[in-house]
Amino acid sequence: MKDEVLEAFIKFHAGVERETGQKFKWVRAKNAGEFNAPLEAYCKLQWPKLRLEKTAPKTPPERMNRTIEKRVRCMFSHAKLPKSFWGEATKTTVDV
Repeated sequence: MKDEVLEAFIKFHAGVERETGQKFKWVRAKNAGEFNAPLEAYCKLQWPKLRLEKTAPKTPPERMNRTIEKRVRCMFSHAKLPKSFWGEATKTTVDV
């Protein structure tokens, strides 16, 4: 399964760079996990073009995403806005 993750990332990496014409500079991964070793080895081979950035332990970025989503839902419930404003509400929440 570890090999499948790395293989999928390599395909994703190549596909995004080919389609956009832009180069990846950083890859962010959770600090813990069994899949980090193959990804770390791949990034070392790509160094300095591709850097692996690990999140701080026990503070997953998903927590911030959930917080932002909850705040946006609060804004919607108070303002009675249609769902078409979701993007603007999210942008405003992040800015605040």
